[in-house]
Amino acid sequence: MIVATDPDWWELALRERVVCQKNNTPDARYVAFYRTEPVRAITHVADVEWTERNALPRDTYRQFPKILKKAKERGWIDTPHKVYHLKELVELPIQVKRRGGVPIREKAFKTMSELLKARYLDDLFRKKESRKQQDGTGQDFRTPQRQRTKGRG
Repeated sequence: MIVATDPDWWELALRERVVCQKNNTPDARYVAFYRTEPVRAITHVADVEWTERNALPRDTYRQFPKILKKAKERGWIDTPHKVYHLKELVELPIQVKRRGGVPIREKAFKTMSELLKARYLDDLFRKKESRKQQDGTGQDFRTPQRQRTKGRG
């Protein structure tokens, strides 16, 4: 799972070795961190040791006043969430950098192999609409080419 982390969430991950998501988020074997500022890249990864459901934000973030403030302002201070407890955070040998465009804000699920092969976020987050057939027709590979037939007159 790839998660976007601003400096406050990054501090939580470093100090407490946890990542929090909505309760309905699928389980994951690892978490990769896309740091929105200042580096704008996926820089670290950590294996998930265990997960905890229905944790209360007030408890999870009690040592992090900036995150508590965000929770109150955004209205999810009392909404239970899922906590991924992590093993050691490991720096990637090569950061997966942002090449421009819109930064990611939503979590995404990719294999470790896909993550380690990527050099840029576009490698992981290509828009499906822009993928073309390899035969050079320029058609979207997901949409079969339809035969046009003349209607009855």
